[in-house]
Amino acid sequence: MCVEPTTAMAGASLAIGTAQAVSKYAAGQEDAASQRAYQAQAKYNAEVARNQTYDQIGMRQQQEIDAASQALFDNSIRAIKARATADAGAADAGVQGNSVESVARNVYMEQGRIDSATERNTKMSVQQLQEEKKQADAQYRSRTNLPEVRGPSALGLGLEIAGAGLSAYDLYDRPNRINGGGGTGKKNS
Repeated sequence: MCVEPTTAMAGASLAIGTAQAVSKYAAGQEDAASQRAYQAQAKYNAEVARNQTYDQIGMRQQQEIDAASQALFDNSIRAIKARATADAGAADAGVQGNSVESVARNVYMEQGRIDSATERNTKMSVQQLQEEKKQADAQYRSRTNLPEVRGPSALGLGLEIAGAGLSAYDLYDRPNRINGGGGTGKKNS
């Protein structure tokens, strides 16, 4: 049995076109899988970076609070010592009454101003650190807000194979159209 050259060409064209479409589809699937893996790794890296930033901010916040507590404690000790020194000096000098109480009020008033400033500064520092956490979260969201990865279309694959089939049929039927044949692919005898 002998195969006509046009039939062989049409069959080869269909096979090659189909193979090209299938390999293109498979390559598209591999590319999509690779992009998904890249995005998953990028999201993981962004999450690790955000969590590390949170940890650092948390440590800084605790350090600010600890430093403020120590400053308040030191200021209390300083005020107690100043009051004791004023009381001892007044006792040695034989002074008592309103002048000694006035010195004590000044010492405690100064302690209150320092304590108030320390607490206000600590509150502002903690607020700033909370804003840094919000910024870290926004940065995380911007790093992980990636477009959806789309794989190749099965419809596209089908259309490419159909196109290869039409092209193969055109090769098969061309001699009949040129010779005035009916388009069946068979020669009239």
